Amino acid sequence: EVMTADPLTLKPEQSAIAALRLMWDGGFRPVPLVGNGRILGVVSRGDFKGLEVGRHEDERDLWEHMR
Repeated sequence: EVMTADPLTLKPEQSAIAALRLMWDGGFRPVPLVGNGRILGVVSRGDFKGLEVGRHEDERDLWEHMR
């Protein structure tokens, strides 16, 4: 009753940058990590530091300049 009925999810084999893209594009922070039909955990932007966040910011800046 209190959560999104059909949330977007990540698979364990997906990269950190894929998680950051999903959160940015979807406009949300926490994303369930699902494998074999089971919830394995939840990741949010705060779980990523350093290179992943920097790479994602660079990527977003590049896209903004291309528009």
